[in-house]
Amino acid sequence: MYQYKRKIFFYEVDAAGILFFGNIMNICHESYENFLHDNISEDFFNHAKYVIPIKKAESEYFLPIKMGEDVNVELTVGKIGKSSFEIIYNLRNYKGEIAVTVKTVHVFADKKFFQKTTIPVHFREVLTKYSSTED
Repeated sequence: MYQYKRKIFFYEVDAAGILFFGNIMNICHESYENFLHDNISEDFFNHAKYVIPIKKAESEYFLPIKMGEDVNVELTVGKIGKSSFEIIYNLRNYKGEIAVTVKTVHVFADKKFFQKTTIPVHFREVLTKYSSTED
C-alpha cells in the first residue's frame, strides 16, 4: 500500500464546509502522481511512446471530510490485466475511518495511434508490488 497524506484547504470545500466531490478525484490523482514519481523512474505523463488515460472512475462516500482535516490516502493496485490496471484509493479521515473509496481503471495506449498496448514490464513490476491480485 502506498500512502499519501495532506490537509483539506478552504478552496476545496463546498458551502457546507465539506470536501467537494470533484476535488476528491483531484486528491486521488495527486496521490497517483506522487505514487508514480516515487516508484517509476520515467515520466509517464510526458512519455514519448505511451499514454495512460483513465477509462473508468467510480467513488463511494461514507463520511464527510471537512476543511482543515488531514486526509490519508491509501493507494493500492487492484486487478492488473494485459493493458489495463485498477487503482483503489481509500481516503481516511483524521480518526482513521474510511470516508471515501475511489476506483480508477487506467489503460496503456500507444501515443501515436491511441490503441491499447501491453503494460511495460518495469511498470507491471511496480504495480504488482502494490497489489495482491494479478490477472
